[in-house]
Amino acid sequence: MREIAEKEGAVVVPVCAAIESEIAELDDEEKVEFLQDLGIEEPGLNRVIRAGYRLLNLQTYFTAGVKEVRA
Repeated sequence: MREIAEKEGAVVVPVCAAIESEIAELDDEEKVEFLQDLGIEEPGLNRVIRAGYRLLNLQTYFTAGVKEVRA
């Protein structure tokens, strides 16, 4: 699949739904330990979001006012 994506100039972000489901149910400390046990640094969802931002050339700007902060 990666070879085809490279030929097309596309991006592949591999994600395991079963692992992502487990991660979603864990608290923060358990997440860190679970990810370390798997040998990965972050959940696949984070990689998907970053890839989407890169592909769409999106940037996040934070603004703050007296009553609120927005992204």
